[in-house]
Amino acid sequence: MKKLYNRIYSFFSLLISKAKEKTSPVFESFERIDQYKSSDYSIIVISAIIGIVIGFFVYIFHLTMEFAESFFTAIRVSASSYLGWYLLIIPFIPALGGLFIGIMRKWVFKGINVDDLNTVVHSLIHNHGKIDWRNALKSILFAGASIGSGGGGGREGPTIALGASIGSSLAQLIGLKRENRRVLCGAGAAAAISGIFNAPLGGIVFALEAVIGDVGLKSFVPIVISSVLSTAVSRIFLGDSALLIAPTMIEVRFFDYLYLAGLGILSGFVAIYFIKTFNATSKSFKKRTAKYPELLKPVIGGFSVGILLMFLPTLLETTYNPINYAIGWKVNQLSENSIFSFFTRVLTIENAALFGVLAAFSTILLKPISAALTISSGGAGGAFAPSIKVGAMAGFCFGYLLRFVSPGASPELFAIVGAGGVLAGTYQLPLSAGIICFEITKNHELLLPLIYSSVFSSFIVQKMKQRTFNPFQKETVVDEERLLPVLKNGEG
Repeated sequence: MKKLYNRIYSFFSLLISKAKEKTSPVFESFERIDQYKSSDYSIIVISAIIGIVIGFFVYIFHLTMEFAESFFTAIRVSASSYLGWYLLIIPFIPALGGLFIGIMRKWVFKGINVDDLNTVVHSLIHNHGKIDWRNALKSILFAGASIGSGGGGGREGPTIALGASIGSSLAQLIGLKRENRRVLCGAGAAAAISGIFNAPLGGIVFALEAVIGDVGLKSFVPIVISSVLSTAVSRIFLGDSALLIAPTMIEVRFFDYLYLAGLGILSGFVAIYFIKTFNATSKSFKKRTAKYPELLKPVIGGFSVGILLMFLPTLLETTYNPINYAIGWKVNQLSENSIFSFFTRVLTIENAALFGVLAAFSTILLKPISAALTISSGGAGGAFAPSIKVGAMAGFCFGYLLRFVSPGASPELFAIVGAGGVLAGTYQLPLSAGIICFEITKNHELLLPLIYSSVFSSFIVQKMKQRTFNPFQKETVVDEERLLPVLKNGEG
């Protein structure tokens, strides 16, 4: 029996050794794949795949937003025609979107908490870029329900979460190391911003300054590749039109740079107001609703935003029309369907224009509140697009007053530059803000005025020692005097 056992053991030992000899090239190939998957060449290929995939998902995101807006508009129109109370129906529409979010957050996406720029950067720093793939689906659905129903948050928040989730998920699927995972997560976020705003240069710079916090070549190459390809794919489906419609010819005189500096300083103080009002509203809402179930908080937030929308439709984030009205100097359209529209019907055009300015000024005051109510209640959105809107309204009001001092100045110029200035101040990103606003207008004459004014805005915010929405300014700053904060050594 012992001899039989030895013979069987010898036979299988010989068989295994022969098998190893014949299959050794296969094992070596797998070992090489494991080595190559983390190489620089592999990261370039993966970042290209991420850019293409995210470009398609940006298209899906866009379709979802269109469907959601049409769906909630149909509900509002049907309800108002049945009940006859058009204005009183408005607050219930964002509340309905909030109810959907509350239900989905409680039972479907429980524990899936990557929603915006802050949570993406937190995952990069503290969780080495690990983000659940379900955040991508959540971002699309929540954005449609929240923004599409009338919520006050901007679409860039869920878009960043969408891109970062796809980049991180693909990196985890392949089994990349954490430093490569962080890079691809940032590449995904950059690709999403580039695709949704049709601004590849702005997406690249924004990701380097506000998502990755690193301008090294290892981060730069994948981010550029993913951003360019995402924009190229999204343009196939969505076209290459400008989001903000600026006049093709805007004269920028040498003396206008004095006014632009003044607007930059004003934008800095408007940015500080935006941040302080946003933070105060968020804190107050969370305190007042602390005892309520999590399911109801988005409903309360949505209803509160809806009350503001009853009086001021320019607070809506489903369209860029209010910003385009400010840029195009369409004063009467700014007050349409607002509390000021009654007065425009009984006044002359010259006097009615004043109420368009009041509508713009009211948007500056109330937009931070609208955005904070949506985001702090659990709705989807960010402060990026609301900052652009507030800045455009501030620039519009500045241009309106300036025309009495300098009739030759271009009022359209100040609305666009104001948008970039407030964005630069609220995120402490003068370069990104200038480039993004330049790209979404597709007017190269605006680049210098935008960056010039944005620097003044960032300078004012810095000197006032105001913490911004830039996540790297929240307990992770190396030097408080730096214009662009960077990560502490050893973080991540």
